[in-house]
Amino acid sequence: SVNKFTALVDFRDKNIEQKIINWKLAGGCGIKFHPYLQKIDENDYSLIERCVEVANSVELITNIDCSYGTLGLYNFSGVNLICSLSKKNKKSKIVALHFGGPKILDLTMIAFANESLFIDLSLSLSFWKGSSVWNDLAFSIKTLGSSRFLFGSDHPFISHERAYADFSEFSEEYNLDNVQICDILYKNSKALLKL
Repeated sequence: SVNKFTALVDFRDKNIEQKIINWKLAGGCGIKFHPYLQKIDENDYSLIERCVEVANSVELITNIDCSYGTLGLYNFSGVNLICSLSKKNKKSKIVALHFGGPKILDLTMIAFANESLFIDLSLSLSFWKGSSVWNDLAFSIKTLGSSRFLFGSDHPFISHERAYADFSEFSEEYNLDNVQICDILYKNSKALLKL
């Protein structure tokens, strides 16, 4: 078993650049931003851009929560943050956590322009089951290719068992082949994490 850890970083901390470097030295594999928990709006993007540059310089992956919801959904958007970061830096590995739910088509268009963007299926695959979001997600996988997608559960909110069962149902419903399924379940994560 291999454990890899990501840290939610306080981008407002004056010493954050050194803390990011220290995180890498301690064995961390990535940093994370959570727009609605951290109340990240467009005024904060330049601070985050600097954090992402530092993370990239020490080969840390940047993870951005793209959950769609809360009463702040129009104020704090992971998808908007990723779009802004992608305009400035297309070399940093970025993972769009929870795939943005109904914003998956927006992420798909950003991913066309940024080949370093990966899309994580945790939480949203199960949460949006039975909605048109599944159709949009299937379109995105077929359009971008399975090499850009990562399986996840978001435990404890969605158990690993439920996430896997929902992914299996999704794969069957949208005719994902064995190569696509293996890519999403583990091959892409192994490559991204250099395992």
